[in-house]
Amino acid sequence: MTKTEAFRLIGGIDEKYVEAAEDCAPRKLNQKKKVYLRVLASAAACLVLAAGILAGGMRLAKGSNEIPLSGSSAGVTARYIDKAPVRSGDASLVWLDEDEIFTRWNTAIFRGTVTDVQNIEVDFGGAKRYQAIAKVRVSRVIRGPFGEDDVVPVLLPSTVGDGSWAEDCDIIETIRVGIEGIFMPIVYDDENNFFEMNGVTLDKRDLAPCGLADGMRWTFFETPHRLIYASSAYPTLAARAAKTLDEVEAFIWEKIK
Repeated sequence: MTKTEAFRLIGGIDEKYVEAAEDCAPRKLNQKKKVYLRVLASAAACLVLAAGILAGGMRLAKGSNEIPLSGSSAGVTARYIDKAPVRSGDASLVWLDEDEIFTRWNTAIFRGTVTDVQNIEVDFGGAKRYQAIAKVRVSRVIRGPFGEDDVVPVLLPSTVGDGSWAEDCDIIETIRVGIEGIFMPIVYDDENNFFEMNGVTLDKRDLAPCGLADGMRWTFFETPHRLIYASSAYPTLAARAAKTLDEVEAFIWEKIK
């Protein structure tokens, strides 16, 4: 590296001094000045190399959206995404009356606040599903294995907040960071943790310890304007014109006691 290159690489030096350096004959510089310039050039080169490594590392970290899966999900890959490229979700809800909702599956029931929501793409050997994972900080446990102040990842049946559409997911579409709700996800165990598609199988516990059976009937959200829930699935609550999560919680206790 020449003296001129060293000065320009370091930066912050007036161009006229760089031009002056170009006019200096090497024979006019004593040995001490030569050593000084070599040190400056080496330092500048190291700074450039370090900046390149750092930038490359940052790009690698930012671009790494893969979700690690266990050997139980062989043939399946998953990654975080911003937006689903296609419509997603499953149709045809299993009909359940108000009482069956609380007894049909092994559901946890807890109240809490959403702290994070991330959309995901799950690739079953070329066939893709688009879902989301919401993290909920638990404030009150009504039923199930989770404790107060736990942050529980909940697998959602569709993406949220990205403008895409999924059938029977109208209620969970309202999920946003900071919203308070009551959640009733199925707790995954050895009997219900696998989902098969395109000849390969996902262990859903690789994504979250629990998940919603559909996007309509298993959540209640309270906003400053109204209570959001599937009123057609809960005629008792609808008849009471419930407006708060406290009223929902009292209703749930009635159902499960």
